[in-house]
Amino acid sequence: MKRRTALSAEPRGRLRVVQDTLPHPRELVPREDSVQITCALSREAAEFFRLEAAQTKLPVHRLLRRVLEAYASQCSGSEDAAKRVD
Repeated sequence: MKRRTALSAEPRGRLRVVQDTLPHPRELVPREDSVQITCALSREAAEFFRLEAAQTKLPVHRLLRRVLEAYASQCSGSEDAAKRVD
């Protein structure tokens, strides 16, 4: 059996102060300018998106957002929105 190291609350070796260089969590992921909309779907379409979301393990609203962004970028010719990951 391996020898166990006794741990103590006292510091080991020389200590040095390290500057906090990490950005705030809000600065890590910039928020996009978004607009909230409401739409009505048929039962069949809603059920389809629920099943697809369950298979991909994504929330339904995120899946719908990706589908709509991909469609908009395809129609406008811009591929930035289609490549974006939430």
